[in-house]
Amino acid sequence: MELTICERWTQYATPPSGDQPWWLDWATRAPKDAGIHLTAGLNAYTAVANLPADRVVETAVEYFGGIGGQTMMIQELFRPRSHRVIDYSREAVQHIATNVPQVSTLVADSYDPRSYMTADLVGLDFGDLTVWKTREGEKQRTLLDRVVAGEPKAIVLTDIACPYLHLHRQRYETLLGEGTCETYPGYLSALADRLEGLYGYTMVAGFYHRWSTVMALAPQGTRAEFVPTPRTPLGLEIVK
Repeated sequence: MELTICERWTQYATPPSGDQPWWLDWATRAPKDAGIHLTAGLNAYTAVANLPADRVVETAVEYFGGIGGQTMMIQELFRPRSHRVIDYSREAVQHIATNVPQVSTLVADSYDPRSYMTADLVGLDFGDLTVWKTREGEKQRTLLDRVVAGEPKAIVLTDIACPYLHLHRQRYETLLGEGTCETYPGYLSALADRLEGLYGYTMVAGFYHRWSTVMALAPQGTRAEFVPTPRTPLGLEIVK
């Protein structure tokens, strides 16, 4: 099948086998939501590209490769001399290696310290990050700690709290403060405050949708407001 990403990039994919579900399985079930997520990613990485020139990106690493949509964005926007993409799925890594051959790929557990490398730009397209996972001892928190210790010039990460925020509001507010989670934008603003307090990285761009939010973080940046993800360009078109 043929995939068009953000009306700019074309990929060719073998339908997922179903043996070990990966991002393409979700994208084929919910292409509209997957597309909006890709559009959010494009906007977040574009915001990073527009940061001051002293933050030139020469190296990049992505810990959750998916179909490599954000990989293509990074390649076009930054042209890094070194770009590594990690995913747990062998099908995902094979897909990325075929469609974006200029990057290096690795089948690995992104939470395993052995997969860690420092880079100017780090992509953390989490499929499971909420504020609850930023507590000490959670694997997501440990990965965030490890990434920030490498002092990247920018981090782009995904939050997926929105669909079940109403169910977890009370416990999230034990971390973020009473009343912060009445709305998803309120939760996101408090999450950005928490991340800045933990790491000193400011949310310089953030784009939200009912399924996912993509935000860009940078040290000593200017705090931005979260905005709804634009509906254009069309994030994903699948021709089977």
